[in-house]
Amino acid sequence: LFLSNRNYPLILSIQATIGAIAAGCTVCLKLSEVTSNYAGCLQQLLPKYLDQDVIRVVCGGVPEITKVLELKWDHIFYTANGTIAHIIAAAAAKHLTPLTLELGGKSPVIVDLKCDLELAAKRTLWGKVTNCGQICVSPDYVLISPSALPRYVDGLKKAYEEMYPADQGAALGSDSYAHIINLQHFNRIKGLLEKTKGKVLMGGRMDEERLKIEPTVILVKEGDVLLESETFGPILTIVELDEEGFIRKACDWVSESEDHPLVLYLFSTDEQIQDEVHRHTTSGALVFNDTFMQLDGTYFFFELYYGRQILENTFECFSYERSTVDIPAAAEEKIILRYPPYTDHSFKVECEPGLNVKIPENTPEGGLQV
Repeated sequence: LFLSNRNYPLILSIQATIGAIAAGCTVCLKLSEVTSNYAGCLQQLLPKYLDQDVIRVVCGGVPEITKVLELKWDHIFYTANGTIAHIIAAAAAKHLTPLTLELGGKSPVIVDLKCDLELAAKRTLWGKVTNCGQICVSPDYVLISPSALPRYVDGLKKAYEEMYPADQGAALGSDSYAHIINLQHFNRIKGLLEKTKGKVLMGGRMDEERLKIEPTVILVKEGDVLLESETFGPILTIVELDEEGFIRKACDWVSESEDHPLVLYLFSTDEQIQDEVHRHTTSGALVFNDTFMQLDGTYFFFELYYGRQILENTFECFSYERSTVDIPAAAEEKIILRYPPYTDHSFKVECEPGLNVKIPENTPEGGLQV
C-alpha cells in the first residue's frame, strides 16, 4: 500500500511504485485528494497500460483512506508528515505490517562564520523558494552566530533581488515562483506569520487571490511558534546562537529537537567542523555547502524515519531476502555425532573445542585486548 503526498504527486507516487513492481510486488496506490486532477488522471491512464492485477489506484479523502488502512497489507509506504504517520503506524501495528515512512520535518541549516556567507545565503534561499518551500527537504530554519548574521541577511536580500527583480514584479509577480497549493494551506502559513513574535528581516507580502506568499525571513527566539513544526512554506526562520562554541551549540540544538531532521545542511569548508557535525548529530542526510542538491545524486538515498528509498534502495525496500540451505545426504557421516545418545566421545568432538577458546580480556578502560 502506497500513500503519497500532494506536493510532488507524480514522483512521490510513481518512484516507489517502480521499485515495488521491479521487486515483484503488487501495488495499491492511494493518491492525495488535494491533487485531485492528478489522481483522476492516473486513475484513468494506469488501467490502459498496466495490468490491473498488478496495480490499483484508490482516490478519495479521509473515509477512503480509513477503510484502506483497515485491511491487512504486506507493506505500507507513506510519504508526508509525522502527525498522520502516527495514525498510519497505529493501523499497521494491528496487523504487524512493516512500514516505510518518509516524513518531513524541520531541516536545519548550520552556518559557519568562516564560510562564504553570501554564497551560503544564496544557496539557502534557492532551497527555500523551490516549490515555494513545499517540499520535505526545504531548509526550515537557520542556526547562525550574531557576527555572521548581518552579512548572511545581506546575502539573502541580494540573492532575492537577483532571482526576483523588483522591476519585474518581485516574487509575487514572477512566473518563476510557485504558489501555495490551496487556500487552506495559504491560510495556515498566513496564520504562522500572524502568530510569530519574531522580527521580519525580509519579505512578508501576500497575494491571497493568487495564493502567493513571498519568501519571508524572520529572526526568532527559542519557543517561537515558527519553531514548533515544519512550516512547509516560504518562511525561513533564523535563530542566533552564542559565538563561543557555536558549532557544538548548533549540534546540541539539532540533537535535542523532538524529531531527527530528514536532512541537515551545513555551510562550512572546515573538515574538522564537518566531522564534528557528522559525529554529534543524527539526520536522514547530511549535505555540505548547498541545499536540495542531494536529490540530484545518482547514488544518494533517503534515510527515512523507517527505512530507505530512491533507486536501488526502493527496490531493496520491497524485496525479501531469506536464507536458504541444502544439507546433502553425503554430509551425514560428518554430523552423525549430533544424534543421541550422547557420549563422552561425542561431547569431546562436538563441544570441547568451543569450551577451550581463550576469551580476550575486556576492560572499560582498555577495551577488548586481542
